[in-house]
Amino acid sequence: MQTAEFETEIRDGIIEIPLSLRGRFQHRVRVKLIEQTPASSSETILDRWIKSPIEIPSFTPLSRDEANER
Repeated sequence: MQTAEFETEIRDGIIEIPLSLRGRFQHRVRVKLIEQTPASSSETILDRWIKSPIEIPSFTPLSRDEANER
């Protein structure tokens, strides 16, 4: 089995195989896609909640003792 790894962009649903690899792969192949997410999208839902918490007028946070009660 031959393997190769390369990076490319998908355009209109088409993955272009680099010219240097086209001669090696001419029959049936298995494709595994791994999306590279931009660094700016590494913000999690928790990060967003911390930035803009929901305010509830009747909410009273627990005291330290109440939070550590068992």
